[in-house]
Parts: sequence; C-alpha cells; structure tokens
Amino acid sequence: MDGLANGHSKRFNPGILTKTLVPSPVIRWILHARIRQSVLNDVVFVGDDFVHVKQVKRGGQLDHVISKSDFSAHIRAAKVFSIDPDPPDDDLFHTKDEIAGLHPTQKSYPPQFLVLTMSSDEMVFLYLEEPSPGELRFVHQAAPIASMDRILLQAGEHLAIDPHSRALAVAANEREVVLYSAKDVDAIKQGLRSGSSTWHPIQAQRLVPVDGVIQHMDFLIPDAKDGDHVILLLIVIENRKTKALCIDWHGTSDLHQAQLHSSQAIETVKTVSSLLIPLISAAFILITGDQIKLYRNLLSGPPVATTFEPPPVETPYPGDSPLQPVWAGWCKPRRTRSIRQEHDTIYLMREDGLVFMLVAQPNGTIVMSSAGDAKCHAGMAFASLGDDRDPDILAFVGDMSNGSVVSIGHWSTPIRITELSRHDTMAMRPMATLSNWASCTDLVVSNLPYSSGRSTRSRDSMFVTSGRQPHGTVTELRRGLEARLSAYIELEDLRGTVGAWVLPNITTGSVLILLSTPTAARLFDYGLETGDVAELDHDNARTFDLSQRTLAADMLENTHLIQVTLSGVNAGSTVSASFEDKICHRCEDAISCIAAAIEPSLNMVFVVRDTKAGHSLAAFVHHADGGVDDTNELSEGLNRLREPTLLESKVLCMASAVVKGVAFVLLVDVNAMMQLFIYDPNQTGSDQEPQGSRHCKLPGAEDFACDHIVILHPNASTAGPNSKKIIAVCGIRDGGIIATEITTGTEPTFGEFFTWELGLSTVRLSRNSKEPSVGYAMTGQDFCALTWDGVSPQSLSINSMWASDKARPCLAQGTIAAISKMPSSAYMTSAESSADLADSLVMISPGEVWIASVDPDIATVPRQVPVSGSPTRLIYAEQHRALVCASTCTSVRAFPSDMLHGKPEIRRQIWPAIDFIPADGEASSFTFKMQPGERVYALLEWTMVKDDGKRYSFILVGGSYTKQSGRVKGRIAFLQPTIKHWEVVDVREGKSSTFEGPVYALALYDPMTYIACAGSEVVVSTFSVEESKWNTATSSPLLASPGTSIVVDRDLVHIATLQDALVTFRMRRGADGGYKLCPEHQSPRVEQSLGHVVANIPPPSEGQAPVSVNILSTKNRRLVGTENFPIRDITNSSSPRVVFDATLPASLTRLRVSRTRPRWRTVSDVEVAANTVVGVSSDGSVVGMTIINYALWRRLFWLQRLCEWSGKLSPHSCERAGYSVRGEAVDGEDTSLPVGLTRDSEEELVLSVSRGFSGSEKHLHIDGDVLARVLTSGGVQAVEDLLHETAARDDRAGQWVARNLESELGAVEALLRILEVLLNGWL
Repeated sequence: MDGLANGHSKRFNPGILTKTLVPSPVIRWILHARIRQSVLNDVVFVGDDFVHVKQVKRGGQLDHVISKSDFSAHIRAAKVFSIDPDPPDDDLFHTKDEIAGLHPTQKSYPPQFLVLTMSSDEMVFLYLEEPSPGELRFVHQAAPIASMDRILLQAGEHLAIDPHSRALAVAANEREVVLYSAKDVDAIKQGLRSGSSTWHPIQAQRLVPVDGVIQHMDFLIPDAKDGDHVILLLIVIENRKTKALCIDWHGTSDLHQAQLHSSQAIETVKTVSSLLIPLISAAFILITGDQIKLYRNLLSGPPVATTFEPPPVETPYPGDSPLQPVWAGWCKPRRTRSIRQEHDTIYLMREDGLVFMLVAQPNGTIVMSSAGDAKCHAGMAFASLGDDRDPDILAFVGDMSNGSVVSIGHWSTPIRITELSRHDTMAMRPMATLSNWASCTDLVVSNLPYSSGRSTRSRDSMFVTSGRQPHGTVTELRRGLEARLSAYIELEDLRGTVGAWVLPNITTGSVLILLSTPTAARLFDYGLETGDVAELDHDNARTFDLSQRTLAADMLENTHLIQVTLSGVNAGSTVSASFEDKICHRCEDAISCIAAAIEPSLNMVFVVRDTKAGHSLAAFVHHADGGVDDTNELSEGLNRLREPTLLESKVLCMASAVVKGVAFVLLVDVNAMMQLFIYDPNQTGSDQEPQGSRHCKLPGAEDFACDHIVILHPNASTAGPNSKKIIAVCGIRDGGIIATEITTGTEPTFGEFFTWELGLSTVRLSRNSKEPSVGYAMTGQDFCALTWDGVSPQSLSINSMWASDKARPCLAQGTIAAISKMPSSAYMTSAESSADLADSLVMISPGEVWIASVDPDIATVPRQVPVSGSPTRLIYAEQHRALVCASTCTSVRAFPSDMLHGKPEIRRQIWPAIDFIPADGEASSFTFKMQPGERVYALLEWTMVKDDGKRYSFILVGGSYTKQSGRVKGRIAFLQPTIKHWEVVDVREGKSSTFEGPVYALALYDPMTYIACAGSEVVVSTFSVEESKWNTATSSPLLASPGTSIVVDRDLVHIATLQDALVTFRMRRGADGGYKLCPEHQSPRVEQSLGHVVANIPPPSEGQAPVSVNILSTKNRRLVGTENFPIRDITNSSSPRVVFDATLPASLTRLRVSRTRPRWRTVSDVEVAANTVVGVSSDGSVVGMTIINYALWRRLFWLQRLCEWSGKLSPHSCERAGYSVRGEAVDGEDTSLPVGLTRDSEEELVLSVSRGFSGSEKHLHIDGDVLARVLTSGGVQAVEDLLHETAARDDRAGQWVARNLESELGAVEALLRILEVLLNGWL
C-alpha cells in the first residue's frame, strides 16, 4: 500500500506518544473504607480517574497501599457499601490487638466495597484481595446504568447508599432516578466466598422519574423503632423553589412497592443549598449560604424546621472574595453505637478552612463550637479516619491549596495526661500534608543554575504556578522516592563534609553523629527525646581521633565503636572510653591509611595502607574478650587476620560485603584495576593467603578515575535468599557509574560491565547498612537510590530521591554531601518519638543534618515556594538567576469617605505583584507591587549589551490597565532589577509602552527585537542603541482574534489565537531596513488554542530540508500537530498538513520543550524523531509527549490495540475499545491499519474504528498510559500472554496472530526495552 486505507501518506508519518508524567493531585472524595480487612484502617482517595488506597497508622501516618488508574473513564460519584457490621465498639477499653483476636483468620470477603459511577454509564464495585502474602490486587464487577441521549438526564451524577446496605440510588442532574435493591448480606458474602461471577450487591432496579433539578440525594437514617424503613431524600429545584422529595419503602418488600411522595417546598433563602446531612430519626440538616436548618417529621406532613444561626466568625482572608465563605464539606467522626443513637456529631468545614463541631439532638437542638483552622482553601473532600478509641482524625483536601490530616484529642496512653487543659487537649494538630498544586496556569522548564554560581544542573527542572492567595505558590514538580523529614539539626560549616556516620551511644540512648572533612572530624551527641545537640571534644570523646580525616566508622556486633583515620584504627566500648578500654592500632610502618571498610556483623576491619615499601591491604578482627583459635591465642581487641597483602598500585577506593559469613573486599586502584579479596574470619593463621584473589580492568575508566565503590546484594524478594551474586558499582569522576556482576561461588568471576551517566561531577556512593540491596549515589544536585533485583547488572534500578518537610514545603534539597543510617530501635530510648527515627536515612545538606524516612514507592514530591498572591504567569530570568512570577493580590483597604467627617469606606482592591525568587531559594527576595486596576498576561526577559560591553537586563511585563474613563488599554512595563549577592533586592520601573489592546503574549525575535500581541494586533519593536528608544514597525498585521502565544522558529513567527487558526508569519526586512511580518500560512482548522510549541524533526535523509511540527493544545482536550513547510520561499498559499490529532484526558494550558529526562535514562538508541515536550493541565497533571518515527509508531499502535482488547490490562474498557475486529463497524468505519510487533512488518489489518477515532491523523496517537500497563503487569511475560490470548480468539486479529505467533513472540523483548526507555525516563 502507498498509505493507509484512508489515504494517509507514508512520506512523513510521525506518530505522537503521550504519557502522564505527573498525575493530577486533585482529590474529589475521601472515603473511610475498609476494603481489605476490618482490622485494617484504610482510607480511599478518589480522583477524576484514579483511586489511591492508604492505610492509617498510629499517629495518623498514611502509608500507601495500592493505586488504580486503568478505568479509561471519568469517575462521577463515589460511596462505600458495607456488608459487615462494625466490630464491637461499645467497650472503649478494647485494644486493637483484642479486636484482631475477634478475627483470628482472614476472611474471604472484605467488610466494605467501594462503589463508583463512571462516565462510561456503569456502576463499578471494588475491593482488595490478597491472593498471596504481600500481593494485593483489585477485584471488581460492573453493573450497567441505562444510557440516555442527554448528559443532563444520564444517571450517575448522584450516588446514595442506604446506611443499612439494603438499597442504592443513582440519579442524574435532573429528572432521572434509578433505585436498586440490594441482595441479602449473607447472599453477597456467599457469592464472594464462592467466587461467583455476579457477587455485586444489586438484585433489582427501578427507574423513578422526578420533577426538577436534583441538588442532593441521600438515604435518611430511620428511627430505631422503624428499622425496616428505607427512606430516600432528594432536594430538588423546581420553578425556582427548593423542595424536598421522598421515596420510601420497606426493606422486606419488593422494590416496586416504593412510594414517591409529593414534593414539599421548604423554607430557605433564594440561593442554591450547599450541603445535605442525614441525621438519626429520619431528620436532616440543609445548609444554604450561612443558614443552617434542621428538618424533622418529613413523612408525616410539612417538615418541622429549626433554624440555627452559627456564631459570626470573621474569615481569616477578608479580601479573598467579595462574598462570605460558604460551608464546603462535612463528616461524621466515629463514635460508639450507644452515642450514635443519642445524637449526631458532625464536623463542618467552611471554604476558608475554619472547622466547627456541631452536635444535633433528636429534639432539634444544635450546639456548635470551633474546632480549629485548617489553613487551606477547603474543598468538598472531607472525612474522619479515626475510630472510637483514637482521637478524631480529620482529612481534608485543599481546593487550590494543600490539604492536611489533623488530629483532635490525644492518642490513648497508659499515662494519665493532667498537664493540659481541655482547650489544649482538643487543639487541632497537623500530622500529614496532602499536597495539591492545582490549579496550574503556567509552566517553566529550565536548566536552573545554582544561585551562587554559574554551574547548571544535569537536567531541566519543572516549575508551575499553583494555588490561590494566601496559599499561592510556585511549585517545583519532582518525581522519585520521597525522603520525608522526621527531624533536622541545624549545624554550621557542613559544606566541607566528605563523610558521615551515625552511631548509637548505648550509655545514654542518644546517637553520635560523626562528620569528617578532608583535614579533621567533628562529633555531635544528639538527644532523641529533647532534640538537643552538643559537640563533643577530645575530652568527651576519647575513643575517637577528631584531629584527622575519618575514613570509616561503625559499631561492631560486639557493641564496640570503631573508627579508622589516616593514622590508624581506634576502638572503644563507649564514646569516652577510659585509657584501659580504648584500643588504638597505629600504623607505625605506614605513611598513612588511604581507604577502609568495616563489616560489623563479622567484627572485621579492612585497611589499605601506604608504606615505604609500597601499598598493602590488612584485615583485622576485633574481639571484645580474649580467646583461643586452632593456632593462636587471641588477645582482647584488634587481631590481624594475616600478614598484609602487597598491592601493585595506589588504591583509590574500597568496599566490602558479607556473603554467607565470608567477607568480599573490592579495591580499585589508579590504573582502573578492580581487585577482589576474600577473607574468612574463622581463618586467623598468619600464613593464610586471601582466597582466590581476582582482578579485572574497568572499561574506559583510564581517563576518569573511580573514587567510590559500593557492593550491593540482590533483592531477596526477586532473586531469592540463596542467590550467589553480588554487584559492584563504581562511581567515576566524569559523573558516571560502572557496574559489574560478581559470582560468589568457589571460583569468583567478574561479569560484563555496564555504564550509566548520572551527573556532571564525581559520583559518590554509599551503601544502606540495613538493606544490602540498596545503595545511594550523589553527584551535584542529583541524589539517587540504587536497587538491584539480582537479574543482571543491566537491571540496576536508579531513582531520584527528594527530601521533603511538611513543616517547610519550600525546602530546597541542594547538594547532599554524605549519608548514613540511624541505629536500630534496640539501641535507642523507649520513647515512641525516638523509635520513629530508628533506621531512618541521615542526609548531610549544606546547612542541616536531615533525618528522614524513605517512601518505597515512586511519587511526585512537590517543593512549594510561597508568592504574594494568586500566581498567573511565570518565567525564568537567566541573567537574574531568578524565577519571576506575576500574581494577583487582593485585600480589603480603608479609603477616606467622600462625605465630610464620614467614616472611612472599606473596599476590596485587586492589584498585580511581581515576585523574584532565587533559583534555589525558599522565598521571594523582592516583590514589586503594581497599581490597582492593572493586569499581567505576559512576562519576558530582555538583555541589552552596549558597545562598551555593559549589560542591562530588564523584565518586560505585558498586560492591561484601566483608564479613568473605564476604557481598557494595553501596556508593556520595563522593570530593571538590582542584584546583590546573587539575589534581586530592588526593582526600578522604566518607561512603558502603551497599546490599544491588552498585551497577551510577548516573545524575542532577536536580542534587540520583541514581538507582542496587543489585542488582535501584532506589534514588532526594535531597540535602537544610538537613539536609545524603541522603534515600532509602521504596519502591524491584524489577527481574527487575540493572539495568546508566540513561538519564533528561525525567521518564522507562529502565533496561536484565542478562537481562530494558528497563523504563521515570515519576518522580512522592509525598504527602510526595519522588520516586517509577512503572512505565510495558517492552519486548516479553527481551534480554541491554549498554548503551542514547535518541535524540530531532523531531515529523513541527507540533502532534504529539516521539518518542524507545530504542536497546539486546545480547550477541548485535543493536541493537534501541523507540519511546517521547510525553510524556503513558498510560492503557493497551501495550508500546512495536519500530522496528528490526539485527545487527552484534560486540556493542556501550557506546552514547553524540555530536557527533564535524567542522564541515566538515555534515548539515543530509541526511534524518537523530535524534541521532548511537556504540558501542564489546570488540574496539576503534567503530560509528556514526543514524536516517534513511522516504524516505531506501527509497532506501538499494534501493541496498544492488544492492551485495549485485554480483559486483564484494560478491565473496564476492553468491551468498548475504539478499535475492534468486528465484521463491520457499528458507529464508525472499517479502516486498514498496521499490525505486527516486528521491526520490518508492513502488514495491515482491517479494523472497525469508532467515530471518535476516525481520521488518519487520529490513528497516529499512541497512549503511553495504556502501554504502561504492560510494564507494571509483568513486562515481557505480559505481552507474551497477550499474544497467546489473542491467538485463541476467533476473529481477524486472532487468525493473524496465530499465523505469525512465532515472529511476534520473538519481537517482544526488543520492543519492550524501547518502550521502557520511552515511558520511564521522563523525570
């Protein structure tokens, strides 16, 4: 074929691969749901298309359990369905262990389900099962919801579940309600035990039409004497009146006996109600505005209303809105059954973050008290996570701000707390932060330098504007392992640290922090209970030599402290051992010790010494008590294992590991030679030689010396406990690492070498003393964890690590100088706070010592720097080494009254502010406030260099201002910052330029020319150094609608417009020597654009002109690529061709060309055709996209089809895939499309394509989120299973795969290697 069946030419057919790099942080529901076991306190966070399950631990800590994001549809509503009664809770003195004893064996069913209504018109029931220890998986079943023609009539927007699990209800936005009767609880349990294919609780359903727009729907709680009564309440708006409408029936009767009562108008203000809260005895609270009303006796006539006026509480942010804050969310904390029958306890949250406790009595009495300030913009997601034995644990998600998990009250303790007052006891205490960086309006991707130097990072950093005043921030989005700070210690002079060791002080229960510089060492005693830090001198630390550099230190198995310095080995039973207890082994015959390693489990020390006779390796065994072996008497203290081994060259680094009770010691010398020595601690004869020493040459390391080395064991969970392999990882001075596998059998051998690039400077390595399969690498500002699964050296996993602190969300990580581990809890005091620090990671930053717990799962780790207002625009100013952020500020101010002696008038004012944030700073160094009435839409850095070499840098601020007449005009202000000590400390405003329309976009064409979109006019201005003024081109082209973004690509200027096409101009010189924009072409489609970039593609062959693609994001969630003509004079006026058209989960507000991919994840051998591009959505999600060549697109297109047809990888969408192999399309067309995973495949298969995917440009989109399911579900084995599964099908696809099964299986491994690099290497 010359092309696809729809005429798509293969001359230039790049595909577009997209993948979600940073998932959206927006949580819509928080549900306290025990979907595993009743003794496990789980909470479920539900977003737009994902579910996160976390476990609530003691102290309120949330531990990640599992996530699910393969719904392929949007979640419209979420609730919890219970099938098991609550555990016994009347006795407040039950302990959790006692409750666990009530359930001695694991049940085959969960106590609760998660119920979701989806945009795919189905209701999904979910729970978690554990098929094997440590393995969790979601089990689901779906029930269809009748489809309607109009979205407003489609049921699923509202979901309600009867508190006694007898019924469910699903409603549309208006008119349509579907009732479901539930099966008997015992029948549901039996279905779960037997593995029935229809274990979901739905038994029967009934459609009930109602009148009006449905605002709320929930089941009421019947009176205890009328427990069989099922009551569904709907709050509707009909004819501009708020009405209550009831549907009720008896749970033992048929669903068709349900009676729809006449709607009853309820007294309320003429605004929409915000919250409906069911109460005991079939009562309910309806909140409208600031009015709270309790309604009773709804079924016996007009409801009895009791109005409660909450006490007036001023909002903490009076200028945030001209309106009063409304009530945003509610939750009921866990109480015992007896208390729940007496009254309702409710927490109410206002949208300004204030939380109140409300107690409602059955007689209609309401008592309200303040519970605290959550310090956030509250959203509707609000839940109570505790039980009746814990304090109230409240979790709330911020709306355009971070959320929190807080506790109210004290945790149960055997010690009576009498020192605190009730107010202090019930104070709100933060326990965890729920990060939220939405809503995002701008994105910056830049290779930021350090603020105090010109050296740059090894890859780009990504910043977005986040939040709303007073919680507006600039957020750096980082991806990797999160190291959450538990404590930090401020110390001076840490920049010269080259090594760190944390040792237990067993005499006091504190810990010793030993820090080494190239010339000396410092020792600190850190009290775990008090947090006090004291620096110890020689008199207080006689065991240690602090006058020299420390090479290694540790505590041995026999609890002796040991230190190796340049002059020898020191050991003692305590930090300040007496003269008799201290052991000091000096190297009298050596010039100095140059490397050392300690194996505490064997009580062994290995030292490399420089002597006059050469270089040698010595091994020592430390004995706390004397003894006798087969040949010698062993004295107390250090005993040399054998005569030192002579070495040929100077050693640069060494490392050791223990394999089955034997020490393996690796050395690397100046000649890049790696040598292996094996020591058995039980063989102490002086005539024993090292067992089978081996050596090999490091590849390509002659010019780049290896300064650090670490040995890692395989992960026992993947390689098994009896693996005979270890891996040696070498850190090279050029910023790379080299790894080789070592077989530890009777004849140790070195394997093949593999190399990775990590950074731009020397890689320092350290091992995790508690986890032998984990190591750490530090180079520049890159800090990584190394883990090995034991398969091969190539399977070494490298992941970035990022420090975070809930108390300091703006914390910048900087360079990590050294790391260590905290001792185990056995050596600490018994306080819980100290036990929480056990085995934590200790990191030495430039100014602090950090103690952190490391999350084992890859996650987004945001760093948030506060700004003055609600941020809208962001750029990185290279000359000022600062992020420049424009934000909108609001406040309430007093103005003099127009009346004589009148009171000042209180008015709300809005004005822009420009914040200057140092590149690695934690706060703005200067804020420039603009005038009220101005708006900022664009920022641009411009630097002018005069003939004398002087450089003048400005920030151009494009926006609008309002004249006294009320007319809005455009303006570009020139701000000139003043820099001192690498920070902006002042800003002077220069002369500004005004225009007829607002300035929405700015871009530099050359160092002296800028292009601006002022309304629908395109302005080109050039600065004349001789005249010291801006000269504007006489003729400015007009656009059909205002321009929103400008991209300059050589002499082409591409402008995206608000509601029109993407227009391209060519810059030419006019007769007067000035610039002139000449229309070139415009895109063939009318788009509502948000942002765009140009991706440059190398020419397909030599002699051909390069091609570039305009990538445009639109308001209707599409990503459109149009081909730009090669750089040449075009005589025709044809429009550029649409290359691809992709539909995304959310619209992208900004697109940027990026280089965020870590250096260790190269794509040099992958068929990528153009620059990597990232885009951010307003919901905080970041999408990566790259253009791939035609050959790779064909293979990935077929692989995606296999994934979409798989019930395992696409369990919720396999029956409604956009591409199918039916005989004829139902709602689309039959199209010939690529098939096959092999590289040279040119075959095609007729597929039935739904209307949403029709068109050749839409076929070219590869959804990386779908393909990522392959990597998380078994990789190669998963694809092979897919092929066998497809080959068994009786359709066109199955027949083709069956004929080509062998070749398809042979292509899987190579394709998966490419796919893994593409999908996992973005951040």
